[in-house]
Amino acid sequence: MSPGSACQRCRQRHIKCDATRPSCKQCVSGKHECPGYPEDWKFINNGAKPPRKRQKRQSIREAKAHDAKTSTGKITETNEDAFIEIRRTNTVSTSQRSENLDIPPLDFPKASDNALQSLDSSIPLQVELGFDLGDNHVNEASVVGLQPGHFGAPLPAPEESPGLISSGSTGEFEMGLAALASEFMLESEQEIVFLLRHYTDNLAPWLDIFGDKCFFQTCIPRLVGTHPVLKYAIAALAAKHLSNLGGFRATNCGPMSTLALTELYPSAGNVDWAFKAASYYHQAVTNSQHPSPLYTTEASLILTDVAVASNAILTVYEMIDSNYDEFYTRIREIKSQLVRYPNDGSISQPTFTPFKFEGSPAALASYWHCMPHDLLNSYDQKRISILDCEIPYNGLGDSDDGLSLNEPPSMTKTPWVQLFILITQIIDKFATNPSRRDHGTKDVDRNSSWDYLWNALDRWHSQLDMQFEPYSHYKLSSHLTLSQGLVEPVFDEILFPSPVSAATLSYYHFARILLLLAKPTDQSNPQAMLLYYREILTDIEDHCTKICGIAAGRPGPVARIHSVQPLFLAGQCLVEPRLRTAVVQLLQDVEADTGWPTASHISRLHQGWNRNTRTN
Repeated sequence: MSPGSACQRCRQRHIKCDATRPSCKQCVSGKHECPGYPEDWKFINNGAKPPRKRQKRQSIREAKAHDAKTSTGKITETNEDAFIEIRRTNTVSTSQRSENLDIPPLDFPKASDNALQSLDSSIPLQVELGFDLGDNHVNEASVVGLQPGHFGAPLPAPEESPGLISSGSTGEFEMGLAALASEFMLESEQEIVFLLRHYTDNLAPWLDIFGDKCFFQTCIPRLVGTHPVLKYAIAALAAKHLSNLGGFRATNCGPMSTLALTELYPSAGNVDWAFKAASYYHQAVTNSQHPSPLYTTEASLILTDVAVASNAILTVYEMIDSNYDEFYTRIREIKSQLVRYPNDGSISQPTFTPFKFEGSPAALASYWHCMPHDLLNSYDQKRISILDCEIPYNGLGDSDDGLSLNEPPSMTKTPWVQLFILITQIIDKFATNPSRRDHGTKDVDRNSSWDYLWNALDRWHSQLDMQFEPYSHYKLSSHLTLSQGLVEPVFDEILFPSPVSAATLSYYHFARILLLLAKPTDQSNPQAMLLYYREILTDIEDHCTKICGIAAGRPGPVARIHSVQPLFLAGQCLVEPRLRTAVVQLLQDVEADTGWPTASHISRLHQGWNRNTRTN
């Protein structure tokens, strides 16, 4: 089988194709849509010495033209010293054209190279194209844009065109050129810097949202030159994110300004970013397994920092890929690496205590990035979380702020840390099986535990400062103009001054709903139970509406990816079809705008709603 008979996807990936039509076996087995089989151009030079039969036919045509000239008195100029015959690659015979072409010397306009303007000029493109037109010799030319009008003849109808016969659209040809150029750029400095900037501008804030310092945004990009595992991990994550967004990259460029060179990539929408992501991911895994021999034993902590940070970056890759098994593998590796850090500066401890740890910023930043995702994904997947908050809870209910810690650093005073401690307790006590280890809490029954956690949430909410309060609660009744969207808005928009405040308050309402659903009731009094259920339905709907209002305000990508689990819980609790449709739209908008996957959550919501409908 010739290489030209392979489908476009197999040609781009350089794998063997069986050329089965309409879809090859490689695409069918990989569950991909086969893009089809392109028909390439083939140019045959017959200008210098045509075959004898063709010379004979040419002389006959010249004789007929001469007779017509003498009989009618009209002048017909014939110039067939050279002509161009273009065949399709998979055509057995070539149709002959009887009309004559008046071919002046070739003059290629610059506008014929529009499709190649987006490619890097330094990349050599091998084009098989040769003309021999008398004294005019053209050895290389651009295939794109070559039309019969360039030869000075009027444009005939498409079915009668003597010029270039195209087997596919111009868009398909441009996609092929973009894929070819993209393969040349793999691991090039231009591509690495482009992906590094995409990570720094758009993805690093995802990892730093709950950290006290912007470690992944300010420190990690400086280390890619000396640590290949970080370079490949960042490139894999950025390429995977671009794959989910179809190559679209949000920029800081205004409508009248010019993009920087590091923000540009040739034909980014036609690049196979998923293939690039898989390639860089493999390189990251390979470099993490084989550290550089230049490192000495004294630099073991630096190696641990690099390993922890690269694994933290790859956890986002696994979540974007919806691969939760690999996500938990990464979390286990991070936990095993965290316990290697000495908590007192001398020896390592069997557990990692973030509130007493005064060491590497990479360890703390990685922990505060991974802990919320581990906690919420464990709740969603009905698993036991791996990263624990090793905190002494003695006298937890007697302190002013609900957190009695031994000499707590300033990190324990941040609102989101306190909230995640409470959410951990709520999930441990009421949302999962009590199989996790007890953290030194008092031996109290279920009712007192519920009362304590409810009061702790009240105290936490009352002590919030102004930066965690919404600056606007915009009601739909206040809107004077009609909506411009396809879906009519349903929820009021709650606006916060920062993404971290929006995400924190969304998780606060999420914790309230979990507690309301788990409140112990007196099973012996049916009337009291019925009254309680009527009361909590109103409270749950109020918290669900606030979660949806925060998401409807579009607080930014870093906060919107943390709204997925609260929105999923709100969709499970809301009953009215109009509200359910609005929740699905909010989840779809998150995936469309940020690339964070929400399709599985939407599918599970529909399954739950259909199950309840059949039951009723």
